[in-house]
Amino acid sequence: MRNATLTTSKAFTLIELLLAMLISSILVLGINAAYQQAHMVWSNAEHYRPIYNDLRLITGTLRRELAGLYLPPPPDANDAENPPADFQPITVEQTALTFYTLTPAWHSSLISARIAKVRYEFETDKATGESILTRFEQPHAGEKPIGKETPDLVAVGLSDFSITAAAKEQNAADPNENTAPKALNISLKWPAKNNFPELLFHAVFPIPARRPLKP
Repeated sequence: MRNATLTTSKAFTLIELLLAMLISSILVLGINAAYQQAHMVWSNAEHYRPIYNDLRLITGTLRRELAGLYLPPPPDANDAENPPADFQPITVEQTALTFYTLTPAWHSSLISARIAKVRYEFETDKATGESILTRFEQPHAGEKPIGKETPDLVAVGLSDFSITAAAKEQNAADPNENTAPKALNISLKWPAKNNFPELLFHAVFPIPARRPLKP
């Protein structure tokens, strides 16, 4: 008589299946959280990228141009035939800035460097209703214009562009002399948009001294 052998098949138990599903769920949740975090970082970078580009353009251009601010030699008050001219090397308003520079950064090169009157104006575009920052440049020979004023659109969508000037350096010999301020404080603000908070940036630009600094 032949002996019958009983064979049993080995399978996963219910507890093992539940543990495997739990581990898989934890892995899926971790991957999803990492993806959400990476997507948020990418979304922030894409949202602020054009703003940072405009910010670098504005601050870089202003820093270069204000570093070469055109300041004519002090007039000779004893010269009766040529009285001192009322010349403002820099004019600061709430949303506009006008100055003369030896290093215009847009329409000039080192080979064809020239003096230029530069004006930054923050206004609302009448066609689109958006806030725009426009830069105007006009070539000069000293204090005399020698060409047309050329506008360039610098930035679109700013909610604020304000300028304040630090105290001027007073000349004891002539307290009424037109001198440039010691520094400019410029604030730029972009509004909140698409669940992104507003972006506020402050910059300080020192103005070169007209006379040698006293120790």
